Amino acid sequence: MLATEGLVAVLAIAIVIALHPARVREKAPYALRALAAAGLTALVLGAFPLAVQFLGPQRVSGTLQPLNVYASDLLNFVLPTRMQAFAPAPALQVTDQLTGNLTEWDAYLGIPLIALLVGAVVRGWKNSALMRTCALVGLAVAILSMGITVHVGGTMTALPVPMLALALPRLR
Repeated sequence: MLATEGLVAVLAIAIVIALHPARVREKAPYALRALAAAGLTALVLGAFPLAVQFLGPQRVSGTLQPLNVYASDLLNFVLPTRMQAFAPAPALQVTDQLTGNLTEWDAYLGIPLIALLVGAVVRGWKNSALMRTCALVGLAVAILSMGITVHVGGTMTALPVPMLALALPRLR
């Protein structure tokens, strides 16, 4: 989980740099000092546990789980699974076929929340740098959660996930 948070933080920083290069240049000295302090603290606190994890006698090696199985299904964003309190039987007929297992079927947002998010982003896109950044990071994380190829209703398609980016409108 720490590695995932680190990757999302790097992704968010890259998006901020792409959206606001002049402002980033202006704030870079402070940000680099803060990053150095945080990095040093993380190194001091995490060195021993990470050394045991990666270099210890019971270190894990090889592939931990099958590739492209534990990935968000395209339909899971709009169809609830058994993990939700309200899940209609027709939705369960589809979501029970998803790859992975029940505890991994957690991409559900639902059509109302997706519509609310899209409405908020459309309304705040021009006036809020924070809205643009959060929207792009959220979209990127959702796309990255989909794995190597697009899954639809539990079927792994041959369509690579990066191809979804071609369907997105130009965001600038």
